[in-house]
Amino acid sequence: MDAAASAQDALDEGILAHDEGRYQDALSAFEKAAALQPTARALNNAGMALLALQRRDEAEKAFERALQLDPRHALANFNLARLLSSRDPARAFSLASIAVKVDPANADAWLLVSDLLRSRQD
Repeated sequence: MDAAASAQDALDEGILAHDEGRYQDALSAFEKAAALQPTARALNNAGMALLALQRRDEAEKAFERALQLDPRHALANFNLARLLSSRDPARAFSLASIAVKVDPANADAWLLVSDLLRSRQD
């Protein structure tokens, strides 16, 4: 089996574990996938598992690494924006704006953009 197929298997395993609430297992699988074939998707998913494990600083780093690989990855932009929304609203707004440009169907990203705009006016 080649690295890409092994990485996809690990990614699938991580998604299943995350869906079942086994966040540490999910994180391990996503990290394995990213080690085999670094992708924004694997790193974004690792960030989500880290958030579920209440490891916010590490999640932020995972989202940042995902965006280094693919600056237009909609979910990584959205997830990092959500994480930064209270600490750095200007950067969060920029990231959320990218998310809605890349994926206009992401209603959660639009809501975040709206909330961040409203907080600017307060």
